Amino acid sequence: MQAFSFSGFEKSLTGASMLSLLWCGLLLIIFLGSSIGWLARGSKVGKTARADEEFTAAFRSSAHLLALFQTGMVFPGSARAAVYQNACRELSWHLLGTDTVDKNYMARLRTAGRITPSQADAVLRTSGHVTDEVTRPMLAGLDGIAVWSLPILGFVGALVCLLDGLGRGEVGVGLWSSVLWPLLAGALFFLFAVMGQRRFSRQARAAAAHVRDFGVEIGVALDRMFVDHREPMERLPSLGGMGLVEGPNFTQPPAETPGAPAVPASPRVVGTGS
Repeated sequence: MQAFSFSGFEKSLTGASMLSLLWCGLLLIIFLGSSIGWLARGSKVGKTARADEEFTAAFRSSAHLLALFQTGMVFPGSARAAVYQNACRELSWHLLGTDTVDKNYMARLRTAGRITPSQADAVLRTSGHVTDEVTRPMLAGLDGIAVWSLPILGFVGALVCLLDGLGRGEVGVGLWSSVLWPLLAGALFFLFAVMGQRRFSRQARAAAAHVRDFGVEIGVALDRMFVDHREPMERLPSLGGMGLVEGPNFTQPPAETPGAPAVPASPRVVGTGS
C-alpha cells in the first residue's frame, strides 16, 4: 500500500491563485478576531464568577442580611455584590429612612420595625433591575455574527475565485484549487469558532443564572427577616367615610356663573301639523 503523503495538498496550495490565498487570509483574520473576542469575554466572565464565589461565601457566613452592608466590605468585579449593595441600600431606606451607614446604624437597626409587603416589593424591584443590568453584558452578542459570516464569506470567495479563473482562461487543478480553498477554510474556521462560541455561551448563561438565583435568595431572606405580613390595624378611609357622598356641584347654573361663557340654547324643534 502506498504511504499517504501531503504532496497533493502542497500541489493544490501552490496551484491556487493569489486571490484565493488572500481570501483565505481574510477568513483567518475574522476567525482569529472572533476567537480573541470570545477568549477575552470568557476570561472576564470567569473573573466575575470567582469574585461572586468569594462574595457568596462571605454573605452566607454573615450574621444577618445587612451585615456585609453595615461593615462596608467591597468585592471588586462581583455581580452578586452589586445586586446585594443596591438591594440593601433600598431596604435600609425603608427601614431607617436613610441609606447611609454611620456609627449609630446598628443601634437604629435593633429598634427598627418591619416593612410592609409593598415596601418589600420596592426592594425586589431594585434587586431585579440591578440583576438585569449586570447580566446584560454577559449575554450580549452570543449570536456571534462574525462567526456565522465565515461559511457565507467562504462561499462568496469560491464564486469570486471561479469567475476570476474563468476570466483568465485557467483550467485544471489550478482553477479547482482556487475555488475549493476558500470553501475549505470557511468551513474549518466556522467549525472551530462555533465550538468556542458554544463553550462561552454556556459559561455566560450559567453565570447569569447564578446571579438571578442569588436575587431570589435575597428575596427569601428579606421576606423572612424584615417583612410584616400581618393585616394593618387601620385602613385608609373611603370617600363615603370622609363625608364625600356626592360629587361637587355648581352653586349656580353654568350660564349664571360670573365670567363663564354663555351657553347657546339648543334649537327648538317645532312640529308641523298634518
